[in-house]
Amino acid sequence: MQLLADHGDEGSEDSQGTPGLGFVPGRVQHLRTLGSTERMPHVGWNAIRRTGSPTPLLAGIPDGTDFYFVHSYAFTPQDKADEIASATCGIPFAAALQRDNIWGTQFHPEKSSRAGFRLLKNFLTAPQC
Repeated sequence: MQLLADHGDEGSEDSQGTPGLGFVPGRVQHLRTLGSTERMPHVGWNAIRRTGSPTPLLAGIPDGTDFYFVHSYAFTPQDKADEIASATCGIPFAAALQRDNIWGTQFHPEKSSRAGFRLLKNFLTAPQC
């Protein structure tokens, strides 16, 4: 999701971070910077919780479904309404975002078994696509 953000800290020594495309206003930071004390990288299955309005991306996917994560950074959206799902790795973080017709996930749907296939199907058949 780093490319969707205004800025990200991954791969940058500069305090301003690396510029992103700015499609979803916000910043990507290391989970430790955000306060997590968990082992990094965060690797494995983790439940997601819906945090926003209903969205076609998550249609048919129950709240609390596990998805596969491999990351050390998290996106903090400027507008909390852009977050559609969260997960926890010591601290809550955005697991999925939606802004207009732009979607992003921190987890890997392609490695997330049936739930991941359902999410990819939802993406491909969504009215915005």
